[in-house]
Amino acid sequence: MFHAAEKIVSSQSWYNSYRANIVTYSLAIFHHALKKKFPETELNLLEVWKTQTMPEDFEKIFERITFEVNNFITGERPITNVTQWCKQAQCWIDMKKSLRIEIPENFSRFMIGKDEVKAETKAARKIQTTSFEVDAQTKILSFSGELWKKISDDASSRKLILPDEKSALTTVMKIPIKIPSPLQCEKLLRLLERLKENGLTYEPDMLQEI
Repeated sequence: MFHAAEKIVSSQSWYNSYRANIVTYSLAIFHHALKKKFPETELNLLEVWKTQTMPEDFEKIFERITFEVNNFITGERPITNVTQWCKQAQCWIDMKKSLRIEIPENFSRFMIGKDEVKAETKAARKIQTTSFEVDAQTKILSFSGELWKKISDDASSRKLILPDEKSALTTVMKIPIKIPSPLQCEKLLRLLERLKENGLTYEPDMLQEI
């Protein structure tokens, strides 16, 4: 939404400068107006994220909001420098009192209940966690048991293995390599990062070069 609002501002005939300030305050005013219009709901940002575009209805109202915000921050103000004025808390307080942005009733279709927000947030976190676990297992399994043996030997000689990482190493050093648990993957990734910090990096096909 921020990038879409930037494009809207840049395309307006009235635009001269202060785009970052205009966009930031426009998003804040938009959210403020939505909360006043639909106090018991939240903007369905997940749907906006899924489409990766700003809905056409939003574009139309942002053309007006950005125009109003620009006029406010560049108009009569207690501080001559516009950028410095925008940094003041009083700027936001006065803007909320001054601007009257009417949100159309049909914007309700972009809103969801607070309970739905919590449910979607929980689902999104679960998907993110699952994705991380799959990525971690993929990386761990791309190393052969022989390479994990070398990693274990290198880490042991430098005293870089923590006690709780030993069982995870035992699992992946077996031939054929066993599938480690998400927790074991986390420990092994932590070990690889520690080795990297000590100048040792490893690639899946590394043993073929030795």
